[in-house]
Amino acid sequence: MIPRTDGHALPAGPSALSHQNVGVFVRWAFCLLAGVHFASQGTARADCTTPSFGTTTSFPVGDNPRALTTADFNHDGRLDLAVANSESNNVSILLGDGQGAFESQTTLGAGDSPTDIIAGDVNLDGDLDLAVCNFISDDVSIFLGNGSGGFSAGTPFPTGNQPTAAALGDYNRDGKPDLAVVRLSGRTISILNGDGAGSFAAPAAVSLTDAVGVRSISAADFNRDGKLDLAVAAAVAGNQGAIVILLGKGDGGFELGSINGVNVELLEDSIFADVNLDGKPDVVAGNTNSGGLTVLLGNGVNDLGTPKNLLGGRRVSSAQVADFNLDGKPDLSVGLGNSSEASVLLGDGTGNFPTHTEFNIGGSAAGPFGIVATDFNRDGRPDFATCNSAFDEVAVRLNTCGDAEVVIVPSFVPRDKVALKVTDGVAKNVAKLFSDVLSCRKKAAGKLSKGKEFDEAGCAAAAIDKFDRANAKLFSKNAAAACVTENVESIRQQVLQLLDQLKPEIYCEGDEQFP
Repeated sequence: MIPRTDGHALPAGPSALSHQNVGVFVRWAFCLLAGVHFASQGTARADCTTPSFGTTTSFPVGDNPRALTTADFNHDGRLDLAVANSESNNVSILLGDGQGAFESQTTLGAGDSPTDIIAGDVNLDGDLDLAVCNFISDDVSIFLGNGSGGFSAGTPFPTGNQPTAAALGDYNRDGKPDLAVVRLSGRTISILNGDGAGSFAAPAAVSLTDAVGVRSISAADFNRDGKLDLAVAAAVAGNQGAIVILLGKGDGGFELGSINGVNVELLEDSIFADVNLDGKPDVVAGNTNSGGLTVLLGNGVNDLGTPKNLLGGRRVSSAQVADFNLDGKPDLSVGLGNSSEASVLLGDGTGNFPTHTEFNIGGSAAGPFGIVATDFNRDGRPDFATCNSAFDEVAVRLNTCGDAEVVIVPSFVPRDKVALKVTDGVAKNVAKLFSDVLSCRKKAAGKLSKGKEFDEAGCAAAAIDKFDRANAKLFSKNAAAACVTENVESIRQQVLQLLDQLKPEIYCEGDEQFP
């Protein structure tokens, strides 16, 4: 999975499924250590053929919101929102309650006409920060997060004329986040190398050859060589839209991979996403005028396939990937510019999206800009939020497709950084214990199939001893509050009980029963 902190991500393909249970165990241990309660909300189903969402809930922000991102800014386990408001020249922070609602906004002063916003840990302190592109003041504002939902005053860093969007990534592989910024004017991208403390160097230019009018950018390892690449939505001769692939060299430099025409005028947004589940990044692009949505499948080298144009006649201002109908196949949610609607397109797992359904976000001709798709109310189903720019608000619609998942919902998560470190460490130790004990069982089964014996109980006991020693080492290095440490033995006993019950039965007819 290739994550982005603005919500864009490559959906997990078959190779990622083996990690799913480990993730569940980590979350379980994390919540249990924090002294939380459990909320059982049904069983997940993948049988809803038509996407459905609850009514629109709106939350006021600044003037003419144009972009948004979502992340957990205050470490409470609940997703929050940050919104760039282009006419009030500020950023709205809305802290989430974990049920799909948000507190009243607090604001941060930005530069002149902020048009894009992304989240990431630019100073490597464990707290999420914000980077905001300011279109008229020709810079990017960096806001350093304090881990409690607050941020420092913005520090501007020059980008060149008219920055429209940015992507965070370690482009020179020095372990420090850098910025790649696209600009509406000019034929270059600006690369700003980060120092790992929240500051960025003067921009270095990367040529786009004949491409101009650049509006969006995404980062991923397109050719799978371990170096981050870029996909840029731009225009070429005759104002025709194109996706430019720039292949990273690993030293902060890039070289042209390909220029891929999309047969429509101009482009508004572009994201990397593996829509056909072949493990190779594809590109989804929204079209500025009436060209709809374009899907281009990647070949895993340097090129994109023949464009598939969808939603013809509509302006697509933004796009996002999620599995809205819970069938394991990537779907799309898009904002339909110059309207009051967002559209959800159901994917078939091959890169095609045969059906789509439109959902009103409130008002008329609202012009949604920016869209994020994630699980705001923690019921196991992706929801979506978009900027309702004409009404100066964020519109949220919660997914009601199928039954909710059984989700472990924390009542609280410790805010103290030492407590968080200990909590996270014990959660990882629990995940490792599960992995080790299951490995013991696998070894025992393998020996049994060959008529040999294996001391599974001794192997499991060694794994448990390793778990105890790892926790002891963790606590010896971190003087956490008693409220965090006192429940460790209780956790240990519950983990051991769960391990005793965890005996997977995967067999074929004629197989010898494993005792």
